[in-house]
Amino acid sequence: MAVSTTNRDPQEVVDVFKYNMDMLEHLCKEFDNGRIESALWMAVILRTLLHTHVKPNGDYSSYGILDQLKAIDPKYNVDFLSTAFPRPSVSAFMQGWSIGDHVCGINISASSVYTGLLINVVNCKEGGGYVADVKAKVGEQSHVNKNLPFSQWWNEIVFSDAVANLQMSRWNVIQMVANKDGGAHFDPDVPVQYDTFRHPDLFEVRFGATKVPFSKNPVYVSVRQIAWEVMESLKRVK
Repeated sequence: MAVSTTNRDPQEVVDVFKYNMDMLEHLCKEFDNGRIESALWMAVILRTLLHTHVKPNGDYSSYGILDQLKAIDPKYNVDFLSTAFPRPSVSAFMQGWSIGDHVCGINISASSVYTGLLINVVNCKEGGGYVADVKAKVGEQSHVNKNLPFSQWWNEIVFSDAVANLQMSRWNVIQMVANKDGGAHFDPDVPVQYDTFRHPDLFEVRFGATKVPFSKNPVYVSVRQIAWEVMESLKRVK
């Protein structure tokens, strides 16, 4: 039997949007204070805010809050900030590519794995490694930061393994963390696509001749960076 529905009051959608944005900011602070598992709940909020599901026949089965807001007021149809740095060529991947010359006075190189949202900042005092670029100001890295239409930003590749021919977009990252890793569901099996990128020891980053360990789940740190991009992007809505 079909369930009858009625439209929400537009102000309710706006209020829920503001509540979710406030909660996202709170979770980011928790993450920065060492609660890395906050990324699970960040992913759930980002999925709720951003993901609209369309069936193969073109019907909508669920609307993200952002799409509901766009239907209420076109001012919410904003471009999104991307802090992902450009992917190296396939040939550069295969050889092991250079992040930068003489960063912190030494050369840095990485393996064939691309982590576009993480290698934006090198923290020399802590010996280097991957970090989320959450303290950078918009425009500070003009060669990295760019504004993209939402669909292009949502589907931009932010993880790639050229050897295994695997990759993940922002949507894949949020989907995996929310639906597979304990945000909304904790599945007994982990997709290879996700498993490839969630283990720190799968990434080889070298500062000169020294291998630098990465202590956090790279996907969780990427969720933190995506949250920062979203908050920066939606601050533009007046």
